[in-house]
Amino acid sequence: MLTPRARPTKNALKICLKEFKKRFRRVFFCPGNHDLWVRRDTSDRMYPDSIAKLAAMHNVCQEVGADMGPAEVAQGVFVVPMFSWYNHQFDEGDPHPGGLRYDSFCEWPQALGGHLEVWKYFIKLNASRVAVDYKKGYRGEGDPCVLSMSHFLPRVELPFSRGVTELAKAVGCKELDLQIQQIDSDVHVFGHSHVNIDTTCGNGETRYV
Repeated sequence: MLTPRARPTKNALKICLKEFKKRFRRVFFCPGNHDLWVRRDTSDRMYPDSIAKLAAMHNVCQEVGADMGPAEVAQGVFVVPMFSWYNHQFDEGDPHPGGLRYDSFCEWPQALGGHLEVWKYFIKLNASRVAVDYKKGYRGEGDPCVLSMSHFLPRVELPFSRGVTELAKAVGCKELDLQIQQIDSDVHVFGHSHVNIDTTCGNGETRYV
């Protein structure tokens, strides 16, 4: 999972992915909030909105040979990148829209219904990925393993800086975990929080890292 944070332009992404491709056989890219900023003082000014920039990033991955979609990377080992965005209802103490606008550099098409509804779009993008029963469809030897990943947190038990004003509204999406459980993920890797953890929670069958 890679997020060039300082200036997350298309060119910066291409440079980073090329460097990783020199070192690793398979590279997966999972877009985060900084990647979808559309800053008018950078080359991002060519994109009408953040969804257009997301599509351009997909093209970059195809160009350099990185993956944004699921793949079987070894016999019975499946990697499933998942799109995500935060839902303000992740804040169980106050599940209402906050007064702050995180990621104000993002620009969303009107069809999405405003920035508070963006998470629904990303959950729908995962539909084809979670419709696959990776383990049941496996016909090889040994037990299959599913490794999923997302930028945002899928469970409220996972750690983040809870002292930051309204951050709980901009850090995770509980609906994402329903999809993680749907594919029976053995390990889910997430980012965004900048807090290291390796734990199990919920049904205890999925490790969150």
